[in-house]
Amino acid sequence: LLGLLAVVVMYSCKKWNPALPCVLFAVIMTTCISWLIGFEQNRYVGIDKIRIPGFREKVTELNANLDHILQTLTVRSHLTENTNDLVNKKHTSQVCSNCHEAHYIGLDQLKKDTRQEYHEHVPLKRVMELHLLAGVLDRYLAEEKKRAVELRKEIRYLKLVAAKESDGNVYYSQQSEVPKEKRAGNHVWRIAVGNGAIDLKKIMLVGGGEVVGTVPRGLPVFSMPNFDLKIMGKLILPAIIISILGFMEAISIAKDMAARSGYRLDPNQELIGQGVANIAGSFTSSYPVSGSFSRSAVNFQAGARSGMSSVFTSIAVAIALLFCTPLLYHLPQSVLAAIIMMAVIGLLNFRDVKHAFIVSKTDGIISVLTFAATLFFAPHLDRGILIGVGLSAAVFFYRRMRPIVAELSLWEDGHYRSVKLFHLKQCKYIAVIRFDGPLFYGNISYLEDEVLKIVRNLPELKIIHFKSNGINDMDASGEHALTLLVERLHAAGYQVYFSGLKVLIVEMMRKSGLLAIIGEDHIFPTLAQALEVIWPPAHQDSDEDPCPLKEVVKMDEQARE
Repeated sequence: LLGLLAVVVMYSCKKWNPALPCVLFAVIMTTCISWLIGFEQNRYVGIDKIRIPGFREKVTELNANLDHILQTLTVRSHLTENTNDLVNKKHTSQVCSNCHEAHYIGLDQLKKDTRQEYHEHVPLKRVMELHLLAGVLDRYLAEEKKRAVELRKEIRYLKLVAAKESDGNVYYSQQSEVPKEKRAGNHVWRIAVGNGAIDLKKIMLVGGGEVVGTVPRGLPVFSMPNFDLKIMGKLILPAIIISILGFMEAISIAKDMAARSGYRLDPNQELIGQGVANIAGSFTSSYPVSGSFSRSAVNFQAGARSGMSSVFTSIAVAIALLFCTPLLYHLPQSVLAAIIMMAVIGLLNFRDVKHAFIVSKTDGIISVLTFAATLFFAPHLDRGILIGVGLSAAVFFYRRMRPIVAELSLWEDGHYRSVKLFHLKQCKYIAVIRFDGPLFYGNISYLEDEVLKIVRNLPELKIIHFKSNGINDMDASGEHALTLLVERLHAAGYQVYFSGLKVLIVEMMRKSGLLAIIGEDHIFPTLAQALEVIWPPAHQDSDEDPCPLKEVVKMDEQARE
């Protein structure tokens, strides 16, 4: 109800006067109501006040379990460091620590001729002992962590109600075991279970609504980061992944904001800003930061239009941390959720999705699948983003591997158009083929298949002409395959011509010798100039009248079908 009230206040305030600080009004109003009605009903009790059979044993087991995990992790870390220090550095990468599923090394395995011996300061037997111990500890850790998860779940799902004894003392028991006439109120509590051990003298019972709670007062302490080359080697790959995903999130929201506000976006400057912000944050123990969808949306909805808004926001946050943290205690979590939802909903742009479907169905489908994957994997937004990027990359490479190969004939506007799209007849003696895309190892076989298909369909074919205006690049594999294709066509008795080749492509052909195979007199600047030369000899003693390369000749209805 408080979240709904916040939505109503923000919506009404914005309709009345968009210049007013609607979010601030909603926060102040709901925080005051939360404080007046006692929205939060949390309390601390000792374990003797919770009367559930087996509850003390479960809590004790969980605390012992967490202590075992901590001690085992310490030993496991120390063991790994010792193993790396004992074995020569050039063989360290060959000594694993948890590959044996059975977690033991028998004498028969040590006696195998295929085993790899190390001639270092540590005997092979000692290395295997360390190896074995690390594997055992890993399995023990996995089992203890699994049991800890089960115990937390059992304790967290307990529903407690307060009950009074005959002497007036209050205790807590399961909701199903306390009759309504013995209950001291209608509140239902759950036990707060965190990652640490549970204090038996101070167990937190969570009831009512969730509030922000205690916010630490003061600014972060300035300190130099700890540079450890061993840790940096292990963290470099995760750091790269975090930075890429963070930049993708930031640039996505930045593009939307730039489109809505009319500002120009500089992705390079955005990346530099993120890098400087994270470097500066490392001196105050900050976690990796990036552009936030929710915060940026709230900022934009509040009327911010420039980077100075972040400067004033930072000043306001610093003042709040120094003087106003007690006032935030009773702020309901549901209100924060409502503020974010109100802002983010405004970013949903169904018009662009519809436009994507109109322009390209593939892009529209990818946008919908990415949106669905992001919702499904929430709060792991990176998985949805990776799925979207993967689908886009797959479609991109598929299109590059299967570019447009079109047969051309003359159209009414004087240009040469696709035979299939415009339902035109094709010349029997000259095949004009347009190839749109770069020639590389991934699509040259597709071009060859399409050319051979055209050759099979035209038994009287004499000349094959490639209209090459769309070929912007060619790699070594593409050049080699094109050479083989030209030689194959020459061997079959066909003449091969090109027009519209870029200067760089012609120079590459000249250096590789392909131009000599084709013949420099078979290269033309334009298709029109090429047809003036190749059309007369191809149609000598021809019965084709009219020719689709000289006049517009459409297919009849029967041929279209």
